[in-house]
Amino acid sequence: GAASSPALSNTLANPLDKKISDMCENLGVVYTRYADDLFFSTDQEGVLFDLEEDIKEAVQELDYPDQLTFKEEKTWHSSRKHRKVVTGVVLTAQGGISIGRDRKRHLRSWVYKWDELNDSQKQWLSGYLSHCKSIEPGFIDRLCTKYSPDRVNEILEY
Repeated sequence: GAASSPALSNTLANPLDKKISDMCENLGVVYTRYADDLFFSTDQEGVLFDLEEDIKEAVQELDYPDQLTFKEEKTWHSSRKHRKVVTGVVLTAQGGISIGRDRKRHLRSWVYKWDELNDSQKQWLSGYLSHCKSIEPGFIDRLCTKYSPDRVNEILEY
């Protein structure tokens, strides 16, 4: 959780990233890593199932980092037919990103009940709406229209 964690993680995982990136490039697969979560995407059907085994073998061959393990329960395969969520962000069918319908419903109810929230809830809502501004600014605009720009700015500045 330290501020230096992302930089340290990226430095330590550089050999892993290089090896996996090379494998993916040859197969037309896009590889992305966020902390210890690895993401793979492609338009080619069935490629990722084979790639998964190749990556496990490649990781075992690395000298460093040498204690990486895969959590099968966290491995998830998806297609265009299913909702895709990456690090809490919904990937839309149009190629954009969203915070998701359920999260929006929850946030709207908290904006409505702003005066009833305790300090901890207000801090959480303020932070989460700030996060939403970078992911889905149109949602913030709709909140301003529904509840007033003054209310939304009060929350964002809390």
